[in-house]
This record gives sequence, structure tokens and C-alpha cells, in this order.
Amino acid sequence: MDTDGGEALIRAMIREVMAVAEAEGYPMEESVIEQNIDGTRKMPAYKNSMALDYLNDRPIERDAVLGNVVAIAKRHGIAVPHLNTVLVTLKMRASLEARA
Repeated sequence: MDTDGGEALIRAMIREVMAVAEAEGYPMEESVIEQNIDGTRKMPAYKNSMALDYLNDRPIERDAVLGNVVAIAKRHGIAVPHLNTVLVTLKMRASLEARA
């Protein structure tokens, strides 16, 4: 989150997830965003599961983490440009790695 633009990106991605959750009948309070940001800032440095997959030469669980949300968003006609960009970027990287 401390990368220039990182926190704004994370906030946008959380908002996209919240829109999808609401469409599925699970609305969330706007305060969830601050709770997640604040909670993450209080945690010691860590690597998320996708980073650990990458660092340990395992397939990144992009569909479990991002793909399902993007698919549900598509089903509801909800635009999730940030989530989709990250998902597509990970797919592109996997495709390049498969060719190497």
C-alpha cells in the first residue's frame, strides 16, 4: 500500500469487491474499507498468498482470489476494471512463463 498510488488502487479494488458482494446479496458498510486499510497497516510486514505462491514457484491462485469475483461481476453486469486488470496481467505473466 505504501507504493505511490498503491493505497488508492487497493481502495478501488475493495470498492469493486463490495459492489459485487452487494449484487450477490451481501452488502457491506463503507467502513469496511477503512477497517481493512487500518488493519493491514497495524500488521507486521507479510506476503499475501499470491506472492507466496509466486515466490515458491507454485501456480498463483488467481482464479480463487480474483477470477471468481470477476466472473460474478460479469454475470451481474458490474464493471470491475481494477480487478480485471490485475487478473489479466497475472494470466499474461503465466502465459509468458509457460513459454519459457
